[in-house]
Amino acid sequence: MKKLITVIIITLSLTVFGQDKKEILKIMNDYTDNYGKSDYSHEYIDTKLNPALLKLEKITCDGKDFGLLNSFLKMLIKTKGSANELPADVLAGIFICKPEAVQKYLTQVYKDEYLKNILEFGFGNRTYKKENEIENYSILKERLDRLIKTE
Repeated sequence: MKKLITVIIITLSLTVFGQDKKEILKIMNDYTDNYGKSDYSHEYIDTKLNPALLKLEKITCDGKDFGLLNSFLKMLIKTKGSANELPADVLAGIFICKPEAVQKYLTQVYKDEYLKNILEFGFGNRTYKKENEIENYSILKERLDRLIKTE
């Protein structure tokens, strides 16, 4: 009986995770494809994109599937003019939980100064007056500083 319950729980969580991932990818793709159009402005960002990005952060931090992170970084590059600060904060949140992955993407895959700048901005937002609450803050800050300086 315990095995059956375990199988059901695993299957259910994989199904939900898969739906979340598909939904997040669709929202990010829709936003990227329609960036700058009036239907994809403030209301879309507030009701669709930002909640999806928060899910993306949680999924990425909880697992080892970095496909969402890759898609997120592509979206950020394609929507560089956005005034939305949440993507910077989400990138910083992912950096805090998975610094190696973010560093690898920003130094090997997407060597884009913009991504480094928004990571630095988001990290400042995420850690402001919380330095003592983040267990490895000084290590992350040093790592970020080195990352910012790399070309």
